[in-house]
Amino acid sequence: MRSIVVFMRSIAVLMMLVLASSVQGGELWNDIKISTKKASSAVQENLSKKEDRDLREDKNIALNLNISPANFPFPLAWGVNANYIINGNWMIGVDYLRSNKALGLFSVEFGEIQERTYAIQARRFFGNSFNVKFGIGKRSTEIRFARDLFDLVTTNYSETASEFESKFIRFGFGNQWHFKRKYTVAVDWFSLDIPYDGKVITSASRFADSQEDKDDIEDVESILKYYPNAAVVKFEVGVIF
Repeated sequence: MRSIVVFMRSIAVLMMLVLASSVQGGELWNDIKISTKKASSAVQENLSKKEDRDLREDKNIALNLNISPANFPFPLAWGVNANYIINGNWMIGVDYLRSNKALGLFSVEFGEIQERTYAIQARRFFGNSFNVKFGIGKRSTEIRFARDLFDLVTTNYSETASEFESKFIRFGFGNQWHFKRKYTVAVDWFSLDIPYDGKVITSASRFADSQEDKDDIEDVESILKYYPNAAVVKFEVGVIF
């Protein structure tokens, strides 16, 4: 169907524009740097006097909930992670993050894009709280539509138009603080997932009416499976024991 081709192209263009605007947003980045410095100072003033590094030496496990409001290309992602504390300088764990983006026209929703990431990552601490993280992971992206009227009413979309899987490497940096010897507050100031491999699990080309439309859809899908993810100011709260 020609509408599927146009729609897939629109998704690709929309994602490229979002990524481009995030790169070019110099003023936004300056505002973020100012706000993060203020947040860092406020947190450090109110946390325990005991050195965070010393506390990590005494603990083994860290469990956190996280939320990423400025997650690109799909904002307001949330997830969990579990970590094993090797020593005061190193931590390794698993991380899960998901986000949903509604698809619609004139305030009427007819589908969604759902993204889930699974990663194994390590954190290397320098000094007390500053850390650099790196790891590898897998991302699953699914574009779903309404199959019938019930789907539209409940927004539980059951028709999978396209599904991709991508393998990525992750880099980022942030700060992590502990207080009352058992709670954690952390901020990843910046995080980037860069895909290095991808494949299409389910293709929307099955809806195409012609070979030309099928080729166009497959071209778009080949681009979508390699888009990067970036997060600015990702918050984490949790416990350490």
